[in-house]
Amino acid sequence: MKLAQSLATRGRPQKLIENVKITVSHWTDPNTVLWIMADEDDRPTIEAARALSKQIPQNVRVSVEPREDVLAAKWNRIVKLEPDADLYVVDADDTSFITPGYDSKLLDAAKRFPDGIGLVYGHMANASFTGIEAPTRKFVEKFGGIFPEYFPYWFCDHWVDDIAKLIDRISFAEVRTDQSNVGMTQEMREPGWWATWFDCAYLFRRRQAHAIGNDPDFKEP
Repeated sequence: MKLAQSLATRGRPQKLIENVKITVSHWTDPNTVLWIMADEDDRPTIEAARALSKQIPQNVRVSVEPREDVLAAKWNRIVKLEPDADLYVVDADDTSFITPGYDSKLLDAAKRFPDGIGLVYGHMANASFTGIEAPTRKFVEKFGGIFPEYFPYWFCDHWVDDIAKLIDRISFAEVRTDQSNVGMTQEMREPGWWATWFDCAYLFRRRQAHAIGNDPDFKEP
């Protein structure tokens, strides 16, 4: 099995370097890959990312694309870059994975799904939300991506969290991330408006969950 990690970053090359070095030091599966998702107008980040990829050429790779309008689209790049991955996990330049063998633990937890459809969670990032949300390839295929590309920031992971709970497909892995250096959310604007929009779209999420649950590939009574 193969884990593909999508790391979103912008304008914080030093944080990126620290994150990647800590994260890759805890790998135990030789097939694990990490893609650094950089923006084409962010030269310092591109240079830092390419330097890292030279240090670990087989497993750390760099994607340089025009800057997307929404954060989820940057994370979703990984689906086209690693279409054969069995499990995807998202990351940011201010959050490192600190559990030894976290990649193997996540892959083992993903094996619990009878049909390969579901999400693997790790320990909580705060009082209400997991620090790790890793969808399987089959979940991504059914849903149409890792995250919905509706929101400029936040909310996209909560959207998928709702669906995972509605279809009852969450597998836990004993994995932690370091949340002590998380920075301020970049480009945050109009949170009240986006929170209201998110709440109003609950019927849409329920419809998406029912579509997955009613799919003939979904093996659950």
